[in-house]
Amino acid sequence: METFAHFVDAVKLKDKNLANQIIPYINKHFSKEVKNSIGNLMPPNFTENGYLLPPKPINADEIYLDSIDNYNTNPDNTHLQNGDFMPYPTT
Repeated sequence: METFAHFVDAVKLKDKNLANQIIPYINKHFSKEVKNSIGNLMPPNFTENGYLLPPKPINADEIYLDSIDNYNTNPDNTHLQNGDFMPYPTT
């Protein structure tokens, strides 16, 4: 847009009438191009100011309990029927 502003200023210095004739065409061009806003081009997980959204909090206790349930309900893990120790998951 600045390039067009400099161009129009240069044309005004040489021919004011010509500059006044082309300004409506330049404005029409920009009104079509402005339909794309920054929000349309910004990837997800960003705020309108361009910052990344904070990650959602992880509930480690819930993950641990889910992993125990999954481990205990797996038929291949019959050795846990006596309440044996299951290590805390690292992921």
